[in-house]
Amino acid sequence: MQATHPVPKHMRHTGLDGVLATLHAGVFEHPPWSTFLDRLREITGADYVSLIFRQADTRLPEKIMSSGRAGRFEPEYLEALMTRAKLPYGKLAANRPYALPEIVDSRNSSHAEYLAYLHGRNIHFCFVIRITEPGGGNGSLSLSRSKSDFAPDIRKFLSRLAPQISLAVRTLATLERERLRADIAADAVRRLNFGWVSFDLKGAVVDLDDTAAHLFRDVKSLGAAARGRLFPLKGQARRALLDTLSAFCVSSNSRPRAVHLSDEPWLDMLVVPVSSSAVASGVLPVAVGYVHGVDAASAERCEQLKQLFSLTHNEARLAIALTQGKSIAEAAVELNLTEGSARIYSKRIYSKTATRGQADLVRVILASVIALA
Repeated sequence: MQATHPVPKHMRHTGLDGVLATLHAGVFEHPPWSTFLDRLREITGADYVSLIFRQADTRLPEKIMSSGRAGRFEPEYLEALMTRAKLPYGKLAANRPYALPEIVDSRNSSHAEYLAYLHGRNIHFCFVIRITEPGGGNGSLSLSRSKSDFAPDIRKFLSRLAPQISLAVRTLATLERERLRADIAADAVRRLNFGWVSFDLKGAVVDLDDTAAHLFRDVKSLGAAARGRLFPLKGQARRALLDTLSAFCVSSNSRPRAVHLSDEPWLDMLVVPVSSSAVASGVLPVAVGYVHGVDAASAERCEQLKQLFSLTHNEARLAIALTQGKSIAEAAVELNLTEGSARIYSKRIYSKTATRGQADLVRVILASVIALA
């Protein structure tokens, strides 16, 4: 009879509760589940534990999280070996622990080659659990030992643990999808040169994003910090903000209000009420101010105008100046052009952009993807 690794008595009773806490907290770790894998290895007596996960419909490499030491793996050779052996890992029932003999048939020559590969890396005893998540991702949890088999009650322990692992993987997948969506939305807003700042009833700043902080830094007379004040916001702007916050407290259906913050550089803010059903967020804001500043045109934006409308370099520079509200004469001085040349360029710009004048040009450019540059 094959020797097995005994599990300490105190772990038999507290193991599942102890490991579940680290499993569900592990979605917030980086890399995920580091503490969970260490704890699982300790409880089960495994030499090596790994959680391998692959996203659906992607060519990105597998994410491998592990605890303990194993021999060096050659990924390309291992993948070719598993393909050649036609091992049924993808057909295993989800959330069920399989011992190595249930997966690999030593009488099959290609399977025997795979076993020899594992033995060469000190993997003689193993449990594998197939993990899936509703978004199509899939992976496996593997526990291995080199000198003796796992204790008999480890299979039962893993059977109880496996559905919780799938739930934790689903939680992480959902968080990652939401983070990606938030990152994409935030990048679009940033490219429009909009930032946000949230306020409590007294006008204190609850939170703000990096773009808003940058815009406030550009205004020497203005500043903001979380849990501080938007300062020195005085006079009409301060009264407008406080009156707006008071109105939002009375009714969350109040209409958004615009507040002008600075002339040089130009900075304004649209204040909108917050309607939140958050349960455990601590201090909740009453309103969010979407802050917008006028940003100088960049060389990158000039290049993109050239690409989008087939403008020359000077035409693109002039187009940007015109969208900033400058007259042709003012733009000519700024760009070191004669006024006559600037007028010739402007006619070419209107022709290439199919616009009928400066106002129409502003509309077309600001409505194009250039606004996101």
